[in-house]
Amino acid sequence: MLDTNTLVTGLLIFTARIAEVSIGTVRIIVTVQGRSVIAFFLAIFELLIWIMVVSTVIHRINAQPMLALFYAFGYATGNVVGIRLERKLALGFIILRVITRMAGKSLADRTRAMGQPVTVFRGEGMRGPVSGRPTAPLTAGGCF
Repeated sequence: MLDTNTLVTGLLIFTARIAEVSIGTVRIIVTVQGRSVIAFFLAIFELLIWIMVVSTVIHRINAQPMLALFYAFGYATGNVVGIRLERKLALGFIILRVITRMAGKSLADRTRAMGQPVTVFRGEGMRGPVSGRPTAPLTAGGCF
């Protein structure tokens, strides 16, 4: 049976780990995108939370070993929450460019039918006209 102090501390650790890992997920994405200022401030918050949580767990692990489980479950849950948060924020947009001589219209129509926006550009290549150039911004989850 958990005493009230262990339960409250554990829930705080669990919640803080979710926040910290979720921030870390978003920080990694903005780092890859080259948004260094945003990544800088996210890293500060992420590490401040991590230091507070880890120091609490380390200082209390002998008396309250259940805190390790709260820590681990917070980490695992934070991964799931971070991925869902990224999908909601749609930070991971991808631009897909396809150049085709014949299938431009049908490819654009099929992509639109899957719920993705498509822009078609007409152009001319080395061997003559290009029938279409669908450009579709896709979310990180993508449609393909």
